[in-house]
Amino acid sequence: MNNILDAKETIYLIQQRALSDPGIALLQVALNMPGGFSLYPWEQLFLEAVAQVKNCLQHDGIIIHSEEVLYTAVGPYCMLAVRADSFLVKQLMVKLEEQAPHGRLWDLDLLTSQGPVDRATLGRPPRACLVCHESAHVCRKLGHHLPTEIITAAQRIATEVRRGAC
Repeated sequence: MNNILDAKETIYLIQQRALSDPGIALLQVALNMPGGFSLYPWEQLFLEAVAQVKNCLQHDGIIIHSEEVLYTAVGPYCMLAVRADSFLVKQLMVKLEEQAPHGRLWDLDLLTSQGPVDRATLGRPPRACLVCHESAHVCRKLGHHLPTEIITAAQRIATEVRRGAC
């Protein structure tokens, strides 16, 4: 338990340090692994996510000012500090999550000194459930699916091969 708390504290401190510059937006690349990391080829999924995010940013001319990669008790994180329009960056990341081969298993969050920029901020619907494509938050809250159903759906996505976005 202490490892998890220490990891969250480290992540928080990195966020605060990066966001002390009001012109910086902090893009966090992490993974959504229902059932735990041991059930997935998470190392490859994480490296793919980071590479696709960097490619997408570069494609749109967004410069990464700093990068920090952490392997923590709560999973791997890559934190990319960018100086760009936060709404544009979030739009690009939503597109990537929706179109990249394994994007549904990626967690691409954007933080600014004013707070997070999320899908609702862009007028976009919440992320879909891995099983039924309704709102993931609603399905999780109401317990619509057995854990084994969710894990099976996520493992199917993890082994799927499709063309990337950006």
